[in-house]
Amino acid sequence: MVSVVIYFKSDKALKHLLKHGVVYTIRKEKRKRVGKDWITTGRGNKKIADVNVEYVGMVEILYKGFGNWFGGVVFPDNKPKFMYDATLEDYVKHSGFNTVNAWIRELMRLNGIKTWKKMPIEWHLYKVTLVKKAEEERDG
Repeated sequence: MVSVVIYFKSDKALKHLLKHGVVYTIRKEKRKRVGKDWITTGRGNKKIADVNVEYVGMVEILYKGFGNWFGGVVFPDNKPKFMYDATLEDYVKHSGFNTVNAWIRELMRLNGIKTWKKMPIEWHLYKVTLVKKAEEERDG
């Protein structure tokens, strides 16, 4: 059986999850499954913790100019584009980043996107909740 693992390449997001027990993460591709899972920093690396992954919704990310970004969460109810049920401002507190701009700049860096002109509009937002750290499993 092939395990579907959630990889954390952003140290800030991983540290936030381990400290606060929850983190919101934006991904380019929609995951094939959600629910019970585990996390690591990359293929072949050791397990860090068990988590629960929830799909929040599709995110549209728009460049406003002058280094500023905006992101809105579109929930699946057939709303027209650019009408949002929530914004990334509602989630940034638990992203591991201080601002939406910092969050999106890191997203671009991790995905090899060099300029706002190459930035896709549609992304996916997930809530990752810590269930148990790997060290706790060995101790228990």
